[in-house]
Amino acid sequence: MTFITRHRIAITSAIALALIAATALRRGPSDPDLRNLSQFWSGKMAWRGAADCVIAGDSRAGQGLVPAVLRERLGDARVLNFAFDSGGYSEEYLGAIDRVLDADSPAPTILLALTPYSLTPGAIRLNEFEHQRHLASSPLKSALGDSLDRLQPMRVDRVMTELSGRRTNGPAKDRLWHDDGWVQVLRDGGNERMYVDHYHESFQDNHVDADIVRNVARHVARWRGRGIRVAAFRPPVAAPIRAIEDTCSQFDETAIRAILTDAGAQWLDVAGSPYATYDGSHLGSREAMRLSTEVGRLMADTFVVRHGTREVAQNSRVDAATIAD
Repeated sequence: MTFITRHRIAITSAIALALIAATALRRGPSDPDLRNLSQFWSGKMAWRGAADCVIAGDSRAGQGLVPAVLRERLGDARVLNFAFDSGGYSEEYLGAIDRVLDADSPAPTILLALTPYSLTPGAIRLNEFEHQRHLASSPLKSALGDSLDRLQPMRVDRVMTELSGRRTNGPAKDRLWHDDGWVQVLRDGGNERMYVDHYHESFQDNHVDADIVRNVARHVARWRGRGIRVAAFRPPVAAPIRAIEDTCSQFDETAIRAILTDAGAQWLDVAGSPYATYDGSHLGSREAMRLSTEVGRLMADTFVVRHGTREVAQNSRVDAATIAD
């Protein structure tokens, strides 16, 4: 390769990189809310010893449980929603729940929202918590993720709009990300059958795993042994979605309830009229308020709300080391 050829390649590469950088800066993120969302997830990952009550689970808990409502019911306790989209109860996630809880809280409490999917190997492998955990381990990954997002292919109509000098507004914003971890969805109605046609695919070769359930129970027993109160419940969904879960996921609610209560958890039976979802699976803000009020009432009725002195744990009926097959 001649000197002139190498020189031309270098100049062409420099121009191309400059054009790519200018395009990324001019375009901005593909989703106008991406920066807020990134800060929301990274904020959750940074919580340490910050709560009297930690909410755990997947997106049904993330959208359906309002910390401010629970706080009112639990004697002004500090409540944080530590749920993650598609979340699974992995060993790493269970350990992270523990770290969010304030070890010196007079009434430390963990609220487990258990969906069938959250107890499957699929949820353990691929979820927002795992994604954020790997991003947190490498700032370079986070920076590259933002850069690559800005270079995603654009539709032709958006290209023409950008070239004309007009900026696109992006998708309509229908949710807010609160500092306490709640994802507020600003709509309450919608197509409840949206997921029904394909939801059963979530459980193809991916069923509730007995080892995952037993590991959750082991953590419950350990928490109870340290004086941490634990409550668990199954979040409400539309009837067709629940029917698919009961049929396809191998989620035995009676058996799981027995395992967790034997380990020391209090199972909450969420009653009342059916909850309206906007997609068959998740609650909008109005129904989230209603669910949180009911869950808070059940927790207040179940636990003695005290913040003057640390509550003494009741002995769990099954020690962590004895939970086996």
